[in-house]
Amino acid sequence: VSVVRAIAQLGVVSLVIVLAIQQVWSSLAFVTVMFVVALVTTSRRTGVAQSWPWTALAMLTGVLPVLLIIFGLGVAPFNGLAIVPIASIMIGNMMTAHTLFGRRVFTHLRENIPEYEAALSVGLVRSRAIELVLADRALEAIIPALDTTRTCLLYTSDAADDSLRV
Repeated sequence: VSVVRAIAQLGVVSLVIVLAIQQVWSSLAFVTVMFVVALVTTSRRTGVAQSWPWTALAMLTGVLPVLLIIFGLGVAPFNGLAIVPIASIMIGNMMTAHTLFGRRVFTHLRENIPEYEAALSVGLVRSRAIELVLADRALEAIIPALDTTRTCLLYTSDAADDSLRV
């Protein structure tokens, strides 16, 4: 039953993707749906579903500039066959990084309330106090992307890894 269900699901997804890559507008619609799914997923996983507009803004600021550079400079053709996979990779990586970051920093901030309050007591503004408490956790969210890039032999430096060690 599971195998038949999996085959049917893959068949439907394949059909949707084939239809999506036919036209630029359908590719953009498909990518928009993907973004909404990623937004809902990361908002729920980080426990900030009520703040979804801020999550959307954070994710868009990671995805849109890269896509504008890729398609605006003509690095890839602006057609469905390029839009869907490139945008999918960007959205998927942004969702992963945002989810990892959100889950780690919210937990870390809750566990270090005394440190946060101490920073406030010496006159730091709220955003600077949060930054101080979370400074060593922020870069951990990009480890999966660095590992993927390293696996593809596009990234070999350990400098970022050294800065992530606690």
